[in-house]
Amino acid sequence: MGVVMGCKDRESGLNIFWGRNRSQILETLIKYESKVLLRK
Repeated sequence: MGVVMGCKDRESGLNIFWGRNRSQILETLIKYESKVLLRK
């Protein structure tokens, strides 16, 4: 049970992390993608 609870806590922590940083990550990804696309 302890391991399962740890995994759940870790997942929720990751969800919070992703929620906070998703916009920044998406911005970076979009910039990177556009650079790659422009090279072709």
